[in-house]
Amino acid sequence: MVLAPRVGALVLGATAVTGQLLTAVVLDHFGLLSFARQPATLSRIAGVILLIAGVLLVVRR
Repeated sequence: MVLAPRVGALVLGATAVTGQLLTAVVLDHFGLLSFARQPATLSRIAGVILLIAGVLLVVRR
């Protein structure tokens, strides 16, 4: 846990969740790792964009 003291628990958690959901959308869209293909719909992409915007708002000081 090298980053936790530097960035804080909130930023670390928000970044981790955003990264996981972005990865899940990519894995689903391309059917990687034997997952069933689920298209990256506009609502999924908008959700990831909103999460990224939320992280940027939290990081802003």
